[in-house]
Amino acid sequence: MFPPVRPVFVTSYEDSRFMQSYRRKTHNFRSIPDWAFDDDEVRRVIAAHVAILARVSFIPNDIQILRLLNRRAIKLLKKSQSFEWHQLARAAQRKGLPAYFAAVLYKSYRLGWDSVQCAQDLGVSPAVIRQTLNVSKNIHPRLEGTRIRRGYTRRKVLVPAVPADPQNANQERISEDLHGVQPPAA
Repeated sequence: MFPPVRPVFVTSYEDSRFMQSYRRKTHNFRSIPDWAFDDDEVRRVIAAHVAILARVSFIPNDIQILRLLNRRAIKLLKKSQSFEWHQLARAAQRKGLPAYFAAVLYKSYRLGWDSVQCAQDLGVSPAVIRQTLNVSKNIHPRLEGTRIRRGYTRRKVLVPAVPADPQNANQERISEDLHGVQPPAA
């Protein structure tokens, strides 16, 4: 009754080189650093990251000093001109910078989330997540014992070469690095 209908535009694969096509990568290959699976190294990187944001050059090994540095870093982040740092300060207000950094490292390296998923979960932009991961990757090679090699810190910390009393010298070094913020007495 009706003649067969032929399509007007026929797609052939002979002209595929003229077609525009976008391919999304299907693999989840990302270079994950070796230290991301060692809990002690992750703790050192997190403490060093907080210390760098607080603008000191030593890695805190005491939770009370880390809390002082956390407060100082959040204050400095709020004073900055960068929108990303304001977002970071707002996200860190809830549980602190160490908890925020631990969540970012855990979700992105161990769970394999991308920056968009992490950002939606933590309430920041994906750029802040990528910046946090990049800084964390760059911090680890600069860790030397209890100090951070210069790179992000701007000022030079002067520590006496031979302390008279090792216990007192450690407290003086900490208070010098914190610019008048006294660590809690032991």
